[in-house]
Amino acid sequence: RGTRRGLRGGRARVRPAPASPHYYVGSGSQATVRQVVLAGARDVDADAGLFLGRFLASHDASSALDDLNYYPEGVGLGLNQILDGDSLRALGFYGKSSPREYTVDSETKLEEILKPILKYFGIAVVWDPETSRIAFRPLRIPTASGAHAVQLSDSNRTDVNDITSTAEDASNVRGSWSLKYGWDPTEEKFTQPTTVLGDNIVKSTEVTWKPETIEDKTLVPSPWFDPFEYLGELFGRGFLYRQPWMKCSRTLNRVGLTMAPGSYHQVIDANLVNPFTGRQGVTAADALYAMLVAVESNPQRPSQGSCKFLLNRYRKSSLFRAWAPCALVDYDATGHGFDGGTGVLTLAHHYSSHATNPDGWDFRVGDLVRLVYRHTWAPFAPSAEPPGGIWTVGAVAVDGSTMTVDTAGAVIPDGEEVIAVLVDYADGTADRLEEVAYQGDEATMLIDGLGTELHRWA
Repeated sequence: RGTRRGLRGGRARVRPAPASPHYYVGSGSQATVRQVVLAGARDVDADAGLFLGRFLASHDASSALDDLNYYPEGVGLGLNQILDGDSLRALGFYGKSSPREYTVDSETKLEEILKPILKYFGIAVVWDPETSRIAFRPLRIPTASGAHAVQLSDSNRTDVNDITSTAEDASNVRGSWSLKYGWDPTEEKFTQPTTVLGDNIVKSTEVTWKPETIEDKTLVPSPWFDPFEYLGELFGRGFLYRQPWMKCSRTLNRVGLTMAPGSYHQVIDANLVNPFTGRQGVTAADALYAMLVAVESNPQRPSQGSCKFLLNRYRKSSLFRAWAPCALVDYDATGHGFDGGTGVLTLAHHYSSHATNPDGWDFRVGDLVRLVYRHTWAPFAPSAEPPGGIWTVGAVAVDGSTMTVDTAGAVIPDGEEVIAVLVDYADGTADRLEEVAYQGDEATMLIDGLGTELHRWA
């Protein structure tokens, strides 16, 4: 309680100024201050992986040692040595980049930064025993692409008489999404109207669903940030939230020591009912893949291990393929990225699945590709290209920076960009036909009219 004297000597009670963590310190004044970090920027789209990773990784006395170990000592958690940096850098490929800014001080909780970003991008944080690192794994439809080497088969049960138990799990189903953003640290509240999107597909079913709210204090208002577009990205991952999954439980021997949630595994089970055929028994030919959600294993008691995994009963995992690779030739390199004498393409980092390596990372020796102009899709150098316009990849740099194709003696003209894509399904190699997605006819659900079912991409 404070007092003040009036002009006539009287006294009046006054309310003291409210305590606030924010105050102004004049030049030459003395004051107690705390270390404060302003992360991100409100005038540019921030890479969510780097934005989050720098708080987890930074630990050295010097700053900006690399893109993750960035802040000076005392700011980050110092997890750089046990953090899977590439899994963090890849976050930017799983959703839209947005303007992010956050003031961090000694009272900031990591959950305030971590949780809303993971919700939006659909990411699980796990300890990976194979790499002894903290990994960020995207939750997607399980597919053969990127599947773990360990299969969930009858051979790695702890008991030969064990039978996989199943149950419907609707805990993932969401009928509406709300976004709160525009946090004001002085007012300690969100300043923007709450944005809500409802999913009529879910609401029209009899499945029990829950609403989900994302309270993101790092998202800031900007002229180009659209909250409806932001939430709309979640509907693109509707396979995670629109229908129940089948949760399966079974025993697992010591191979579980090498596994962590979020990995994909092929299921081979003599007693499990195939959710797509209704027949008892799942064989390798069924190409059924599951997502591991829990694993328990003890090296001292290998007979007591167990695991839980999810099967999507609505979308056949055997039809899912990874995106077909695509490479952008580096226009700014010598010869605009193509040496017609040696057939070497210098590639940019534009379409690559790797966080930092150029686009050749996704190609391999023996691939059959077409070289086309990026904006017109017209064939590159038709007078010099191989028969049928099909080029063969003869070599790929380890980091994907270059790729060698048949020599053509041609040059890339000024003002034109060239990309390399895999050939059509009818001309594709056997291994690529099994691995990557090809465009099909929406009406017939077939690819190139060849009788092959339309693929989905993962």
